Amino acid sequence: MYMPVLEDKKGEIDAIDKLSNVVKENILPLFFINVPSVTPRDKNKIENEDNVTADKIINEKLETKLLKLSGLGIKRILIDMTRCKNLETVIHYIISMKQLDNLVIIDHNNFNKKSSDYIYISKDYFNLLNSKKLSKYKNIIFDLQYIGKSNTQIVINEAMAALKNASKHSNIFLVSGVVPIAVPHNAQPINSDDYRILRSEKIIFNAVKEQVDKKMKLNYGDYTTVPPEKFENETIQYSSTPVQIKYTEANYYYFFRNGKRSGKYSYLPNCEKVKKLSNFNKDHCWGDTFIWNDKCPRKGNTTQWAAVSINHHITLCAREN
Repeated sequence: MYMPVLEDKKGEIDAIDKLSNVVKENILPLFFINVPSVTPRDKNKIENEDNVTADKIINEKLETKLLKLSGLGIKRILIDMTRCKNLETVIHYIISMKQLDNLVIIDHNNFNKKSSDYIYISKDYFNLLNSKKLSKYKNIIFDLQYIGKSNTQIVINEAMAALKNASKHSNIFLVSGVVPIAVPHNAQPINSDDYRILRSEKIIFNAVKEQVDKKMKLNYGDYTTVPPEKFENETIQYSSTPVQIKYTEANYYYFFRNGKRSGKYSYLPNCEKVKKLSNFNKDHCWGDTFIWNDKCPRKGNTTQWAAVSINHHITLCAREN
């Protein structure tokens, strides 16, 4: 079972929505829920309409988002509420009243609850682990977070140290992310515009899987083609132009640009680059069909292109795992 870790943004949600039913049956998404924003239009309503408040607007947007997630056609979706703790009661209420039974709220670095189906543990909390604390959890998510500049063996050792506290009867997910915010120093240039980096998450997972007890139910997870939120001690070299298409292959992430820094980008040249990759298959998923179809729009709408990249990545990972 593959776990994509995602933001609750339109591009990520659209990427999930357009997955095939077969892929949807083989993934367990984890969404970080953010507090909905109050827009200038919302503020105008608050000022000019009766019984309209910021809290009401936020709650309505939150309900719309949770309904959308629940309606994606996936048996179970995990929800992390740590970014909107003041809305926890509202989220529980919406899920209960609307009977959104496929949305499961997880514990986040919280070992004090008597029981829970899922707990998420970030790398910062690995040193607090012991087998007694983890014994009550059926499903454990270990997040190594951003590993872009980390020594591979050190990361493997950190994962092994955490996993030794987990029960062989638990379902374990090992998550990490390597996609950078900008061009890293260790990127491999393809030409003046484009580059690639190794899928280190996959390398580390496979190394750990070789070392753990074979009876342990270990599952792969990552942040798809989106940079993890937390970057520690990371020195990065900013790219001269933004990345337009991120494309995942078996061993590498490819980052394609077209030399423009601002304005309406033309995606067509980058689509042609993707189509020339040896393993490109237009029937692989919705994202690849979108890239292949010359009639598709080729300008603007970065949200749409995020959905294309993420949809392809999730389909690839679901089939790998």
